Amino acid sequence: MKKTIYILSIALMLPHLLSAEGFIEAGRVSPVQDASHFGVRVGLIQEFEGGVQELSRLVTRRTGSSSGDLPESYTFKELGFDDDYGTAGIVYQKPWKYFTFNFQANYFRPKVSTTAIRDFFIGVPNVEFGGTEYDYMFIPKGQKYTATLDNLLLRLGTRFTPLTFKFGEDNYVTPWIGLGVFSAIGFFEVDAGRATGLTQSENPPRDYVVKGKGDGINGGAIPEIGIGLDAYFQLTSDIGLELGGGIMAMEYDGRTDIVGIKSRNVKDLDASYRAAELSARLRFRRSETKDFFLGINLQTFDTDANTSADTDQTTKEILTKREKFDKNITLEFITGTIEAGFIF
Repeated sequence: MKKTIYILSIALMLPHLLSAEGFIEAGRVSPVQDASHFGVRVGLIQEFEGGVQELSRLVTRRTGSSSGDLPESYTFKELGFDDDYGTAGIVYQKPWKYFTFNFQANYFRPKVSTTAIRDFFIGVPNVEFGGTEYDYMFIPKGQKYTATLDNLLLRLGTRFTPLTFKFGEDNYVTPWIGLGVFSAIGFFEVDAGRATGLTQSENPPRDYVVKGKGDGINGGAIPEIGIGLDAYFQLTSDIGLELGGGIMAMEYDGRTDIVGIKSRNVKDLDASYRAAELSARLRFRRSETKDFFLGINLQTFDTDANTSADTDQTTKEILTKREKFDKNITLEFITGTIEAGFIF
């Protein structure tokens, strides 16, 4: 019993003893504390993978009768997006003692010019034929087409830094808990040549423009929460090394309109999101008030989502809205960039 009390006493006193010796200090502690970081990034989007898989239709599950339609699927690779793509962006960071503000923006523009390997029935807004605009396009097998995606990825958040571990004179490790928002905005255009007519698919039948040109916008935002570490090591009197790493994630079960996803009908959404980040920067002292940094940054993104028609609808509402197939949507990619900027 005495031994147990002794161990508990040491455990309770240890943080105070370490703090007294300067090993643990409250909040973030580093030579760049309270200094803003602003930089630019250039690099590559790699392993851009994912796609859409249709699952089943609510009307079939509700009535027990099949519409006759078969679920379809497509991957980014089938559509021609199977390359590495250049990316550029900015990063801004403002640390204080207990909180750090972070903002990142990355832009990339995949573009393909290829031939359809099979018939594609796809949703593309603003496809004009005969003076009328349609929201769906049919690209027949063997048809040449081009597709362009203008994507903007944004990350905005704050990190809580409760304490710092100090090693030696100017070496620090700071754990953090992060809370933020990840959003993606995409502008897309598909050009399959001159529109030549209409065809129908689905049951009840829906008009699809044969070939043609269309464009649209889509996107969404999802909150993220995670943990990580920042470290600072003074290499010489004028050069320091900053290292960072963290994992962010979120599970969401709600509606598409809540997270800003645009769809013809509001859907139920069950989504999971994972992201990881590693970075390394060399800090070069330029003056008493301004430093220069040069570094590398690696991030991974992985999203898996299921969209489904609202099951609270009546059968009449389902038929009126012409609810399409429930879908599974996946997206994953890696960004690798070099960055340079100023600490001021």
